[in-house]
Amino acid sequence: MMFVFLLLAVGVVAVVLWWFRSGKASDKSIFPRSDGDSPFEILNRRYASGVIDREEYENIRNNLLGK
Repeated sequence: MMFVFLLLAVGVVAVVLWWFRSGKASDKSIFPRSDGDSPFEILNRRYASGVIDREEYENIRNNLLGK
């Protein structure tokens, strides 16, 4: 009985690994995907859309630059 359970567990792990490696899980991921934007691109986009003002933009920019 223990041997059957072990074979079943190994089989499930193998199928899950195959599923992730084959790329079929990429669209169904439970983790949000990063769109690849850098912090500066996000900051510039927020400033351009009016979400933050110039003073806040400069403060965040200086923090990102380590000033």
